[in-house]
Order: sequence, then structure tokens, then C-alpha cells
Amino acid sequence: MANYGRQRADSTDTVLGYVPLAMETLFSKGRFYPQDASIHVRSAKVAEIRHFSTMNEENILDIEEKLNNIVKSCMRFESKSKKLSYKDLMEEDRIAVLLAIRDLTFPEPENKIIVKAENSYGESREVEVATQNFTANEIPEEIEKYYDTVSRCFRIQTLLLVKF
Repeated sequence: MANYGRQRADSTDTVLGYVPLAMETLFSKGRFYPQDASIHVRSAKVAEIRHFSTMNEENILDIEEKLNNIVKSCMRFESKSKKLSYKDLMEEDRIAVLLAIRDLTFPEPENKIIVKAENSYGESREVEVATQNFTANEIPEEIEKYYDTVSRCFRIQTLLLVKF
């Protein structure tokens, strides 16, 4: 019967402003999500930015809540095979999503986040927090061989030792 009722348009919030985020741009390369998963992000709205700016930087729980609110509001994480939520994102991918949202929200180059970084030699310098300045960890070959492309996870068989 739903097919014969009056058609309803989707809210503009669910359609406009979202752009696809390529899974290859994530630090995990999307390897641990369903094959048909997709991520779309949009820029943050003024009310969301205002709420974020009330963050207490001394309170880790408040920081976490404000970051989660931005991801939850500005990202659609979808799959035809499984219902997905912002909570299904891996932590390192959440950083990539947050940076993508920031880039859409503040496209001007003067809106950079600069932090002081130190290398292993003790030399410090200022570095921009940007996706291109992060490197993903490479998984060693002896572990990589356990990755199952069908289940999209690592499968490791262990021996069951029984002592009597």
C-alpha cells in the first residue's frame, strides 16, 4: 500500500550537501567494513560548530562527546548488507572522517590546525594536522596472510591444547 500513497520527498538534509568519501582515503582502506559500505560526509552547520565550540578541553569525556556529535551529524555510513552507525568506524578512520568534515566546513587555507611534533631524534617542528601528513601502519606479511577477504577480518586458527 505504501507504493500507492502520496509520495513524500526526502528531507534536504538527507540529500543535499553530502559528498562521497572514498574508502581508499581511510586509514584502514575500508578493509574491515562490508564490501558494499559507503561513507558520505557534509560540512558542519553553524549550530553544530557552535555546539562543538563549547567543548571543555580539560574534560576528555566532553571532547569525545563533541567529536562523536560532529561525526554522527555530518556523516552517513551505509551498507545494503548491514546497518551501520558512526560507532562502527574504526578509531583511525574516525580521524580521517573528522578531517574530511573539517576540510568541507573550512575550505580556506587559513583554517589550519598546527601542532608541535617531535621526531625520534628529539627535533621538534610545527606540523599541520591534515590527512596527507598521516601515514597508515603497514601490516607485516606474516600477519597479512591471515586476512580473509570474504569475511573482511583476520582469521587465525589456534591450536587447542588439552592437558590431563
